Amino acid sequence: MIPSKNCLTLISSNGIEGFESAPYPDSGGVATIGYGTTFYPNGTRVTFKDEPITKEQAWSYLEYHCNMVAKQIEPLIKVKLNQNQIDALITFVYNIGIGEFKTSTLLKVINKTPYDFLAVKNQWLRWVYDDGVKKNGLIKRRNVEFLLYSKPV
Repeated sequence: MIPSKNCLTLISSNGIEGFESAPYPDSGGVATIGYGTTFYPNGTRVTFKDEPITKEQAWSYLEYHCNMVAKQIEPLIKVKLNQNQIDALITFVYNIGIGEFKTSTLLKVINKTPYDFLAVKNQWLRWVYDDGVKKNGLIKRRNVEFLLYSKPV
């Protein structure tokens, strides 16, 4: 399982993550930089005191983390998925984290009926809350992700 350039481009777009050169608080207050990076590839957590980074550095961090997410997802998926479905899942898990995904009903539905788009969509679109509050940004993100998941290659 490998993220395509399409996956990286989707995450880095302004509709999903967008680029910030300096550390900023995400919606949960976590120090974030680049295209949603909270940990550098060396395992160090991003802090609000970190120096700004370039778009090239941010892309490198994004690529690294998407590859890590792909490796985490791969043993959990028991069915054959196309590249768009893989990219959509990587984008999704990049946002929610592997711990949440491992125990999700979405994972169960995908492993049981990956092409039952209505069932997958119903689970996918449930992930629009941050601290119990429905967020318009997450609604938009989940719709974009699911559109990619359901798009034929």
